[in-house]
Amino acid sequence: MDIRTKLKSNSARNRLYHHPLFQLNTVDRDKVSLLLGQYWRPLHFFPNFLSRMVNAVPQLAVKTAVSTILFEELGEGRVDKAHERIYLASLTDLGFAETALTDAEPFEETRRLVEIYAETAEDLLPALGSLYATESTDLAIVSGIGKLITAATGAGEIPWVDIHIRQEPNHVAQTDLTVVNLTPEEEEQVIAHAERMWQAWNEFFTAIERSFCNSPERSAPKEFRTCPDPQRAGLPAYSH
Repeated sequence: MDIRTKLKSNSARNRLYHHPLFQLNTVDRDKVSLLLGQYWRPLHFFPNFLSRMVNAVPQLAVKTAVSTILFEELGEGRVDKAHERIYLASLTDLGFAETALTDAEPFEETRRLVEIYAETAEDLLPALGSLYATESTDLAIVSGIGKLITAATGAGEIPWVDIHIRQEPNHVAQTDLTVVNLTPEEEEQVIAHAERMWQAWNEFFTAIERSFCNSPERSAPKEFRTCPDPQRAGLPAYSH
């Protein structure tokens, strides 16, 4: 079985695609602000991960593929088009305070997620696993967050979501080019590190979901007043 087929059928990846947080239809602005403040941390660090990877990996083809992704992440030569700038501009235009987005105290799960990016960036096989895990689910994550932003604000268009719709197919194509010509042993290591990253993202969103449902507000919708069973994140998921 091709490594990409194995990766796409991984259960941790599929759990992330169908995380319960993305299934919420009712959410208020304060809770979305909390989510966005936590998400800022991995978003802000990701270009650092990519640049460290480009510097560390020996294969020129991998350097080229990763630098292509990095070029788009950083705005294709225009700082105002960098993903994090578009993120902040999109959200402040919707009334979210920039300090709430950039200065939020990270949850432990958020710290750990960023730590895994830092730990794996300069070692080829772990870096390939982290990269594949990220790019193969990024559009689903961004779309899920975009749905929650729209539910809270009524926004019809979100430029930060739109840039991912435009660029993510190329990011996935470039990432696919990095997981070729690997030995069976190397493939297993890449898969293990991708699964580790997907699990960290699942834990990240589960922590946020549980913070939603632990809200002390008695007027909160029912789904926020009753915490889900922690095992919900392990429900069978559908393949993509």
